[in-house]
Amino acid sequence: MKKKQIHQSVDCIACELPTQERLNYFTGQFLTERDFQDEQSYLLGKHRQHNRYLHGYGTVCGLKVEQHPNPACRDRFIIIQPGFALDCCGREILVREPVYVDLDKALAPQNNGTPNGKHLLISLCYTECKSEFVPVLYAECGCDETGMEANRIYERFAVDVQLVDTVPKSPITEPTKINLQWNGTINLAQSLRLAVDSVGKRLYVLTAANPGQIMVYNTDNGVQLPTILLGETGVRGVDLAIDISGQFLYIIRHTEGTPPTYDLQIMDLQNANTVVNTLPLTTGELTNPPQVMVSTAADHRIYTLDPNANPQTITIWKTTINTESVDPTLPLSDPNSPKFAEVNSTNEVNAFAVSPDGSWLFLAEGTSNQIRAFKVDTLNQPSASQVSVTVSLAENPQVLAVSGDSSQLYVVTAPSAGTMKLRAFEIEDNSPPTITEINAPGVSLGSGNAIDLVAAPSEKWIYLLSSDDSNNGEVRPISTVLLKTDPNRAVFDAIAVFSNPQDLLLDNSLTRIYAAGNTETGGVSILEIQSELCRELLWETLNDCSSCSDDCLPLAVVRDYKTGLEITDALIDNRIRPLIPSTETLQKLILCALESHNSMGEGSGDGVRSADAETVDPDVPAEAEFNPTTGNIHFKIPKGRDGNDGKDGKDGIGLELNLPYIEAVSWRHNTPNNSLITIEEIPGTFNQGIVIGFNAPVIVSDSANPDRQIIDSHVFQVLAETLEREQFNLICRCQLTGSVVPVKFTATNNLIQSATFVQGTTAMGIAFVFDRFALSVLRSLQPKELWVRLLGDFVIDVNQKKAVDAKFIQALLPTGLQRPSTNRIGTQGGVFESWFGFNIG
Repeated sequence: MKKKQIHQSVDCIACELPTQERLNYFTGQFLTERDFQDEQSYLLGKHRQHNRYLHGYGTVCGLKVEQHPNPACRDRFIIIQPGFALDCCGREILVREPVYVDLDKALAPQNNGTPNGKHLLISLCYTECKSEFVPVLYAECGCDETGMEANRIYERFAVDVQLVDTVPKSPITEPTKINLQWNGTINLAQSLRLAVDSVGKRLYVLTAANPGQIMVYNTDNGVQLPTILLGETGVRGVDLAIDISGQFLYIIRHTEGTPPTYDLQIMDLQNANTVVNTLPLTTGELTNPPQVMVSTAADHRIYTLDPNANPQTITIWKTTINTESVDPTLPLSDPNSPKFAEVNSTNEVNAFAVSPDGSWLFLAEGTSNQIRAFKVDTLNQPSASQVSVTVSLAENPQVLAVSGDSSQLYVVTAPSAGTMKLRAFEIEDNSPPTITEINAPGVSLGSGNAIDLVAAPSEKWIYLLSSDDSNNGEVRPISTVLLKTDPNRAVFDAIAVFSNPQDLLLDNSLTRIYAAGNTETGGVSILEIQSELCRELLWETLNDCSSCSDDCLPLAVVRDYKTGLEITDALIDNRIRPLIPSTETLQKLILCALESHNSMGEGSGDGVRSADAETVDPDVPAEAEFNPTTGNIHFKIPKGRDGNDGKDGKDGIGLELNLPYIEAVSWRHNTPNNSLITIEEIPGTFNQGIVIGFNAPVIVSDSANPDRQIIDSHVFQVLAETLEREQFNLICRCQLTGSVVPVKFTATNNLIQSATFVQGTTAMGIAFVFDRFALSVLRSLQPKELWVRLLGDFVIDVNQKKAVDAKFIQALLPTGLQRPSTNRIGTQGGVFESWFGFNIG
């Protein structure tokens, strides 16, 4: 008959290694139970000591806490999935099968007492059980022949469920410490509004001077560049914004008169600061000026808030206002209207914001103490189809900002005059959408008046510009991570800036903040963002060895738990646990970091997150625009032209003699470390590109209409690989923007060494010259190679009026392109393709 297995808990499970002394064996040695016990204690202690100090403690893999599969059981049971962990003492905890935890039974001992905690904490504890009890053949006292001792010790685990007031913090959610340091000053009185062009490295500072002016500075060295004047005496600027490409500047101007008026002026910075349009706004005094903002999303829409309108109006403008031909008076119902939509508010709008993805518009309405949110793409639909959410507040909302991933809304309110509170909300695109507060009732920011709030695209930090009772300005960083986990520690030390603060701007480099102050002795404070370097974590080990304080390993928490609560996955927070990643996981993380295309460094954004495209008219050049704030690449792809019916041709033999062909190129095919070449004597600012040379002249543009190019960026295409290879295991190439110009060239062994721009409609060579945006994309993304495609059907020989033979014949020559001189027969057209690695400064 099989004996029943008996288990008995082991008392006082050792955590630390009891001794550094190990057994020394020799022949003839007499060993007792003490010796064997010491041998096991030494080996176990060494093993656990190794785990604790070289690996740490936490979950290695698995052990996820999940909801019960049966909804009827979720008010009582949760499940811990199999997994492996090391506890605080370095002891191994192995769970081989799913564990069903009965919460009622686990909490019964606490419920009999007086449980004080409000959060349900689930932990895993290491235990040992004595098992396999056998008779003792020899007892030390020699007086008990029925003595039993355990023959085995079984390493097990226990689940600990408690109600607690404080939730354990996971080390990986702790943000890097950050400090702000005043690192420079632009001494400019009456600084009012700021805008930055990160691509062109320009800072634009709008002053309150009369007449209005915008001062321009180089962001690298602070050198002052030519000033932009806004008009005659009596014309002032009151607000400023710039589009993400750095081409268009949007200025709200105020003109004195009877009555005084406001307008929105659009300036083309890449065309000698030409004013391309001026849109009239309402009348009003300087005490309540309109505001302007540009969406960082792919739509590039422009938003204006007109507080002098009745009711107050937020107008969403299409990018057609960037052209001279637009008529701003056309009603919304007219398809040619430059307005996308309008939103009216009978309440006072203190501030407004647009989510980085362009999907949400938020209004902070002061008189009604509420936030109104609108789904932007529904605003041009009938009222019944528009989607909006209203969030009621007990305080007056002052400023607001949206996180870089468009999932969080941050609002600074004024519970009373001269006080500030920060509140955070989760934006969920459900049906219907919801906006739910995260850390109710918010975090007190003390006394002061909120002026501006900006969110970093990295989704970890927001920065608040405020003033005190004496109108002194200060900027403080706030951790959005700690807002969720430990709100009392979320607000970091503030730094003083110029008094009478007006505007706060975060540079896209994410390492610099500008704060404008409107006083006679004011200016722009330049703050450097200094984060604690990761390498300092290594030297923290000099202080002491980490100590062991937790008996059990925390796995998950259910916040604000009540008896009978239906516990779902949405309520279970598994990320409060410490993690101890395996070497395999660390290897994957390191390789991912090393192979990443994001070269912006620590504290930067997340690189490319998404891509979209639109089709444009055939005459509009193809473009690729990268938004570093949202991580989106937007492509503009020209439509094909409608062709005319031609005459029926005659049958031919297909092969033809003496067709022109590609004779040389400026790179070596399928090789690394090629360089762009400089096109000499080319008009304009940009002269870097690549060149294709022919053995006979080809037609580059229409002789009857030289402005109409025949070989353009549709025909001569240069493509760069995007980041989808790492993200989706796809190889995707996108066309870079630029222009095609006629050139003459010199070549050695079919490798073009130099090229010079030539006037005329024909040429022996063609150069693809990268424009400003394409060069910035290349420098930012650093693609591994460029891919060149030439559509030979559109490249026409001057003499025979036939398409060149564009097919690729690889030979063992430097460029890999030279066709054997004996090959005199070819076919018209075809697609020439080549690829090469390159270096760009």
